Amino acid sequence: MSQFTAEQRLELLRNIRQQSANNDNLIHNRKQILDGGNTEVQESIPFSTFKLRFVIALLLFISFFVMSFTNQKFFDNTAGDIAVEIEKDYDAVTTFRSLAENILHSNIIE
Repeated sequence: MSQFTAEQRLELLRNIRQQSANNDNLIHNRKQILDGGNTEVQESIPFSTFKLRFVIALLLFISFFVMSFTNQKFFDNTAGDIAVEIEKDYDAVTTFRSLAENILHSNIIE
């Protein structure tokens, strides 16, 4: 027969469970130290701004459409003025140079 009694087996099981719980606590504490105190699992949800950009573009288009049909002005600009500015072919270098010259010229005069 078995050399251990039922009571000894139960005591052995209790000791094993207690050691396992202590090991779990040690692992948890070490993870907390490594994570800088943050024990929560951080699930990173990818954030896309496409929906936001799409809504903004749609609102701008609708407002331009309404401006053109109702002949409204926005800061003294009509829909035609805005269309002309959109259709311009900008050269980044000359635009930057003229902007820099304007800034320098305005700072020198003051």
